[in-house]
Amino acid sequence: MPKQAIYKVTYNTKDITADISQCLISLDYQDEVEGQSDEFSITLEDAQGLWKYEWYPEKGSLLEAWITQDSITLYCGIFEIDEVVAVGGKDSGDTIVIKALAAGIKEGIRTIKSFAHENKTLREIASTVAAKYGYQIIGNVPSIILGRQTQHRETDLHYLQRLSNEFGLQFSIRNKKMIFTDIFGLEGSAAVISFKKNQLTNYNLKDKTAETFIEATSTHFSPKTKKTVMMKTTYGVVMKSVSVPKHDFLEIKIRTENPQQAEMIAKAALYRANSLQQEGTLTIPGSPLVVCGINIELTELGMFSGIWHCTKSHHQVSKTDGYVTTPEIKRVNTIAKEKMKQPDVV
Repeated sequence: MPKQAIYKVTYNTKDITADISQCLISLDYQDEVEGQSDEFSITLEDAQGLWKYEWYPEKGSLLEAWITQDSITLYCGIFEIDEVVAVGGKDSGDTIVIKALAAGIKEGIRTIKSFAHENKTLREIASTVAAKYGYQIIGNVPSIILGRQTQHRETDLHYLQRLSNEFGLQFSIRNKKMIFTDIFGLEGSAAVISFKKNQLTNYNLKDKTAETFIEATSTHFSPKTKKTVMMKTTYGVVMKSVSVPKHDFLEIKIRTENPQQAEMIAKAALYRANSLQQEGTLTIPGSPLVVCGINIELTELGMFSGIWHCTKSHHQVSKTDGYVTTPEIKRVNTIAKEKMKQPDVV
């Protein structure tokens, strides 16, 4: 029997749970770890045409949602209605799909623009963007000085995402908060929940050797010698589950300004590339605990057993299948990242 869940939905703060419960086909929440906006949608039967006339939802209105299972509540968040889709036919019947994006991500931050930052720290750049939109910065943003950083035909959202990615941070915007999280601390944390093989409805996990690397090289310009200096960053220990040719190396194309930048960027790029060696998806009975940013332990799966990091999580409550959670995951702790060697000047 499908696992059932209790849900609650409000429309501009008014509780509409009872209104949608009789005609609900599915309720979908897409939780994104970084870079993209969280999404929420409701698919409804509309045989009587109520949702196309009297109950037609206005774009820009706010939806807020909760999903509760086994006394544990997942707060999905506040979403702004972005799109309303009517679907129907002689044989299929009429349905309405209400699609919404996480509220708080203002239109301006998605507008393409160009701007140059001179001699600012990464935190100062983030603070400049946050001040424009009234956002609060959450997390420890490195105070590393960047000589000249050019935002060329990029949105502020993509620009901050790119910088964060380069320096080993995950970046997201939720409820008017710009959140920066260190990937090494986040992905190296203890597992929140564990699943045995027989607890998984489906799994699809892959282990690849392509695009995995032993070392990374980066360059920076030395003002003292007036020369470009190459630096090499390597892993101190490679675990048995990582099998890559020793000659494989990752070349960082970004030219940095000092050894500190070169080290941080090479370390982050090397880790991100190798962390995708093992990745996949799971389908499990609905769990409010399985959200982006947590670590999951898998057991009884042989070489695929271990700690995996949730990068995306889809929660669906439907009339036919009950409550189902589908996380996208990647393997962590396959490489002893805490023992990464200091970069060598080449």
